[in-house]
Amino acid sequence: MQTQHHNSQFNKPSRRGSVLLVVLVIVGIMSLGAYTFSELMLTESEATAMYGRGAATRQYSDSGIELVAAVLGEDINPAEQNFYHNPDQFQAILMRDAETSRGRGRFSVVVPVESDIQNQSIRFGLTDESSKLNLNYLASEELDEESAREMLMYLPEMTEEYAEAILDWIDDDDEPRMFGAEFDYYLSLDPPYEPRNGPLESLDELLLVADITPELLYGEDANRNGLLDGNENDGDATQPADDATAF
Repeated sequence: MQTQHHNSQFNKPSRRGSVLLVVLVIVGIMSLGAYTFSELMLTESEATAMYGRGAATRQYSDSGIELVAAVLGEDINPAEQNFYHNPDQFQAILMRDAETSRGRGRFSVVVPVESDIQNQSIRFGLTDESSKLNLNYLASEELDEESAREMLMYLPEMTEEYAEAILDWIDDDDEPRMFGAEFDYYLSLDPPYEPRNGPLESLDELLLVADITPELLYGEDANRNGLLDGNENDGDATQPADDATAF
């Protein structure tokens, strides 16, 4: 009886040690779960904040469009109001104020300075769009094929091949012009795709048209910010390579 009593006392610390180890494992798992949950919530919170800032940014941009539409819709004399460069009306218009700069929302209406042949400066104002060509208008029933091609041929670097490929892309038929391209050409590409045969949805879509390259579409403005940055106008000194002209 004494031997059994002593063995019972000897085994008790072992069981208590096993219980402690299990408790520590459970606490560790719970701590790791709590940490993971906390990280997930922080990530979700940041994603929600970024989505909100993105939505607010789009609204600020829309506000700039609405401002320009309202200005142009007024019955005013352009000679009496400065639309060419008017920072008071078009620069950093405050839409939402906050204690920190990150929380503030502004928009500006900017266009390049036409007299700057280096395209390095901007002004805060409007520009006349009446001389620009609406490509989707070329496929309308108001124009015949010859007139549409002639209007395209006035654009810099335009050729008959480029012009007719563009017209084939936006017209509603499947018949290729003499120098154009339709379904057979585009389906032979890798990967194949179909021509729009309808109005363009964006200017970038022209890159899908036969033989149209980014260099033809954007010129030397590789980052497409509307200006020729230093590395876009220095020849072969830095990338991207260019011819060091102002175009």
